[in-house]
Amino acid sequence: MSQYDLTYISYGAGVQSTALLVCSNLGLHGVPKADVAIFADTGDEPEYIYEYLEVVKQWSDIPIEVCQHGVLSEDTAKSQFACVPAYSTNKDGSPSLLRRHCTADYKIRPIERHVRELLGYEKGQRVKHKARCLLGISRDEASRMKPSRTKWIVNEWPLVDALLRRSQCVEIVESSGLPSPFKSSCFYCPFHSDKYFAWLRDNHPVDFESACKFDEMIRDKGLNPDMGKLYVHRSRKPLREVKLDSDQLDLFDNECEGYCGI
Repeated sequence: MSQYDLTYISYGAGVQSTALLVCSNLGLHGVPKADVAIFADTGDEPEYIYEYLEVVKQWSDIPIEVCQHGVLSEDTAKSQFACVPAYSTNKDGSPSLLRRHCTADYKIRPIERHVRELLGYEKGQRVKHKARCLLGISRDEASRMKPSRTKWIVNEWPLVDALLRRSQCVEIVESSGLPSPFKSSCFYCPFHSDKYFAWLRDNHPVDFESACKFDEMIRDKGLNPDMGKLYVHRSRKPLREVKLDSDQLDLFDNECEGYCGI
């Protein structure tokens, strides 16, 4: 008998979480069989992620359920502040980076609310069950492993336990017959590299245009009057004007899954 009342995969539709889902479906590398995979939709994933999600839903015996707090970009447009980790400057001219709230509000909490519902709880009820969350983090990004802050949820990282690296995760997904997944994240995430933004511009121009519009929309949504204007790009220039031709380091740690690296 399992010590957990529910085992679920935090599914992001990227490389590692898809490899985790494949292993859980097929019983590979000691990954436990999940009861459900849950995709937290920010409403701002690139179109290719939504398309890939539908493909994986058809393949997986483990049901994939979608939960959503709202559309992050639309909520930001209505708010006085930006909750994404945008780039700005302090009063003395030094660079600054906004604290990220989007992961907690649009990834972690929606999934935990959905798990509560699956366990039969209504809002405000104390949870007496125990749930296990399987996170898609591979060995080469083990620094992203963080314990759950929710007492009744235990986080586990089966890919790390199996000593699997990202390249092996790609092989696992492709060997299952599924197409290789792309990067999973909001299309405007400030942690993207120039290489990714250039790829998005050249291959998914509609999503890149949406990223540029989001960048323009957050310009004056600083947290205090002493803060400079906000930008998606670390150069603190409008994304539309940035020359995207460098091999700049990607600060995203590969994928926006496993709770966006939190």
